[in-house]
Amino acid sequence: MIERMRDPKDELRPLIARGEQLQREVAQITADAKIANPKVSAGIGLADIVFGFRGYKGFATAAGKYLAWSSLIGRSRALSSSFEQWWNETISKLRTISVVRKNLTRRGNSTLLVARLTKARTYQRLDTQVGKAVGVLRAVAEEELVFNEEIYELITHRRQELQAERNRAMEERLLDLSDVAPGIDLIRLLNRDQLRAQFSNNIEVARMLEGALDAHSSHGADANRQALSSCRSALELLVRDVSGEHDWRIGLVKIAEGTRRKLVSDTYGFLSGYGSHPGGIATKKDAAYGIRMTLASCLWLVGRKSSESS
Repeated sequence: MIERMRDPKDELRPLIARGEQLQREVAQITADAKIANPKVSAGIGLADIVFGFRGYKGFATAAGKYLAWSSLIGRSRALSSSFEQWWNETISKLRTISVVRKNLTRRGNSTLLVARLTKARTYQRLDTQVGKAVGVLRAVAEEELVFNEEIYELITHRRQELQAERNRAMEERLLDLSDVAPGIDLIRLLNRDQLRAQFSNNIEVARMLEGALDAHSSHGADANRQALSSCRSALELLVRDVSGEHDWRIGLVKIAEGTRRKLVSDTYGFLSGYGSHPGGIATKKDAAYGIRMTLASCLWLVGRKSSESS
């Protein structure tokens, strides 16, 4: 449950406590009825008499305990009145609450909760109704619940969480560079914390790379181009930093050769074609490819700088 949202269980607990008190009253009346037990015939039990109000006068008179049984029936009827009040309050409360399900809509599912409780009233005897109703309410309180007026907020929050989880999964795939650049010793990145750690001496580069990840996970019309543009800026900046040359092209010639230089150069060309200069319209796959190739190139550059300084 979202922290600032109310918990319906806080309002169900007092109702459950009152229901349990009704159950205790049922148990006490049952115990007292056994003491005043007349000889019951025709297969009618004590509970049928006390809680079903079935022919108690004749049985009580025959047993010579009319006053005792009248008291029991009076208590039972008072209990029935208390149960009716409890029942109405509980039904009213359940009409404001829904169970959280994957298919929950803004309309909620209060009717299902009300139907579960209503089923308890289909039993004939009062003691059975009380026991079944309290049992249903206890079971409802074990569910994940939400007030109907807060369903929209909950659904919105859960959609945001789902999107964030999808974005995290997508970033994990982007950061797994094991198949991007064979021959280059790459460090497996699992999350943004590890990304920042790798570029701890190049904070601005890390910021640009994170900006590319953010753009890639967004749904803006220009998001893919922005992601590739951030990658291009990060690669330029890192080459200048590693080489000490203001002109990144001169710097690249200075620090790389052969296949490694071609990797960085080809990556930069791709980023320029779709990220900064007029070219084809960048797709989501283009952005993902550009990010992964940029990370591969940048990690190699950082690794080279570290090996030279050690």
